[in-house]
Amino acid sequence: MKALGLFSLAIIFVFAEQIKSQEIEATLAGSASTDGFSVKESSDTLFRVTGEGNVGIGIATPSANLQVEGTTKLGTNTDVVAITDIIELTGTTASSGGSTNISYPTGWTQDNTRILCFELLSGGGSWAGVGWYINTVSTSLRYNVSSSFIQLVYPNNASFHSRPYRAILMKIN
Repeated sequence: MKALGLFSLAIIFVFAEQIKSQEIEATLAGSASTDGFSVKESSDTLFRVTGEGNVGIGIATPSANLQVEGTTKLGTNTDVVAITDIIELTGTTASSGGSTNISYPTGWTQDNTRILCFELLSGGGSWAGVGWYINTVSTSLRYNVSSSFIQLVYPNNASFHSRPYRAILMKIN
């Protein structure tokens, strides 16, 4: 039955190529991750929709609403940003001083890393974002990017020592 469904889908794609102005509609009968349909070249999955509704581009088993394996390009002009990865980086600040040096993840460098968000959980229990000005100590939370590490700079007081931090990093081509 599934082979007949995939054969029907292949016919629809061929027909759609001949009349490009038509819309293609596919109804999935199952709901398991093994149900759904794929567009493949040889054995490589180019596009996958699971029975659960997850969509994968370049991946056979997407585990999210949209999962892309490989470089993603955003934009239409010559200034296109080619994104290869987005990660959350977490850790804990130093137990003394007013800064913590954070190593780049493997394969990441000063040139291919963009910091989208950086926060520190203060002793008061609230997440403070970079640029946050602390009136009582006349200082702010910031980061510096060097060729060998990312430096998180914060007030040199106990409220910021041994505290969790989190950052969202984007790697570009």
